[in-house]
Amino acid sequence: MLNDEDRIAANESPVKTMPEKKFKAIRGRDLDENGYARSWTFVIEHGDIYSVVMFSGNKVQVSDSPGMLSQSVIDTSKIMLPRELFDKNRAVISNTTRTGIPVTRDLSISDGRATLTIRGSSGVTRILVFDATTGVLNSSND
Repeated sequence: MLNDEDRIAANESPVKTMPEKKFKAIRGRDLDENGYARSWTFVIEHGDIYSVVMFSGNKVQVSDSPGMLSQSVIDTSKIMLPRELFDKNRAVISNTTRTGIPVTRDLSISDGRATLTIRGSSGVTRILVFDATTGVLNSSND
């Protein structure tokens, strides 16, 4: 049996290989008119563990999740950036904000969809569902 020194000498690392990290859900809260969020939350699968990573300002919080998500893996190299999604769909997204009523925007990305929820202070909520890869509007509650 090889000890750690023998493994290193044989170019075999004694360190376990870290499992690949897979994005399962992405959520941006309080997005501005250009798609920049006040905070982002990511659910990441790595092996048998799920972690929730939250970015807000300069703060990062990481916690293990007690459960798991059945959503498909999000290939972040293939989805549109929120800024690109907003640029492509500015007319339909800003349709709510032209009235001068303050709004909040939240964006959730999972299972190939980017769902934008826009809430006005008047209590009206719009939900726009886009293809996360192409940015095409698939549905809305208008």
